[in-house]
Amino acid sequence: MGFPPCTNPRKCQDSACCTQGKKCEWPELLGKHADVAKRIIERDDPQVTVLIQSKDSMNNFNYEFCCNRVIIFAYHGVVDIPYPQVG
Repeated sequence: MGFPPCTNPRKCQDSACCTQGKKCEWPELLGKHADVAKRIIERDDPQVTVLIQSKDSMNNFNYEFCCNRVIIFAYHGVVDIPYPQVG
């Protein structure tokens, strides 16, 4: 599964700018099963696309700050650091 085209109309550099007062980060999901975390994030913000990636792929990830995505980095199926946030 890929992401839809990146959106960042305000040229944001942080999650709070993107969400304009809505929930933008989920530190409480650290240690939770990644599939459960994905459902929680999608419920909290239906405007974002959530993708689960292996923690091992983190250094190889092509990063562009997008207001319509959340990447969950997981180790053995569990949410790892960095915690999930819009961007």
